[in-house]
Amino acid sequence: MAWPGVKIVALSSEPLGVKVRSVFLCLETDRLAHCVEIIGSGGKTSFMLNFIKAFGGGDRVNIIYTTSTHLAWPWKAGSSGPERDEGGVPYPGELIEWCSDFDDLPTLQERWSRSRSPRLWGLVRPNSERSKWVGLSPDDLDSIGTWRGLDFLVVEADGSRQLPVKAHACHEPVLYSRADLGVAVIGLKGLRRRIREGEVHRPQLMAQFLECPLDTVIGPEEFVRLACAYLNKLPTEKKLLVLSQAEGWKEGALQNLGVSICNCYGQSTRLVTPSKGIDTSEPLTFDLSAWNLDEAGLTVAIQSKIFGCRLLSC
Repeated sequence: MAWPGVKIVALSSEPLGVKVRSVFLCLETDRLAHCVEIIGSGGKTSFMLNFIKAFGGGDRVNIIYTTSTHLAWPWKAGSSGPERDEGGVPYPGELIEWCSDFDDLPTLQERWSRSRSPRLWGLVRPNSERSKWVGLSPDDLDSIGTWRGLDFLVVEADGSRQLPVKAHACHEPVLYSRADLGVAVIGLKGLRRRIREGEVHRPQLMAQFLECPLDTVIGPEEFVRLACAYLNKLPTEKKLLVLSQAEGWKEGALQNLGVSICNCYGQSTRLVTPSKGIDTSEPLTFDLSAWNLDEAGLTVAIQSKIFGCRLLSC
């Protein structure tokens, strides 16, 4: 098979090691930031946190992460101040609360410029009840993406009510124009789910898209079509498809699914075999070079809490 441009790489939601850190020291501080937008279902926030862990290891790497839709509230419910919720999402870095009603972007940018590298900001915009982390506008995100000294702007740009698969409404996802790296996450637990409330997000729209009745079981063919639909929502030339919730899957089955998605997606792509065999006796870390951030094309990733991080041979 010959599909130029696609690699398969695995990610894990386990803490990542330090082997990748030296990769990021070559980043130029005056270059425009890589702007990442993450859409889909079944592991978007986990991927965002994994991405931050992987790319935030260098001494001079500066990252801002936020959302254009909604994220779980990072602090204790009802607290008047930023007291972390120990049972909540372990958002890393410094959480910066920003209310656009009284704090404009130039003020926030000035605060950024006065701070020291490395910087890792979670840009939190609260709703009126201080119960939900709400989205920044695409215009604000485009502006933040130009800030001097910023290496990565990482934005979760979709919602799925914690369900593994979804159909997009006409107003979704909430993308921003400066994004150059598009990530689509789809949960493998969506396979064998029925198209009905509580099992998928927006079942009526999904049944319409797949041209099947409600309560239909999502098989491999339907799953592949949903994955391709996610990818088609991304306008970026560089795309990463993350097959999440891969616990219990065999490597060969994941590879076959990746090939099926590549064939359905229809772009010129290929699966690349690692030059070295996988040594399972050594700690495996996310190999950043497997996703070339400056080269157009599609990469397929596997995200799991169990099997660690490794390149998938084919």
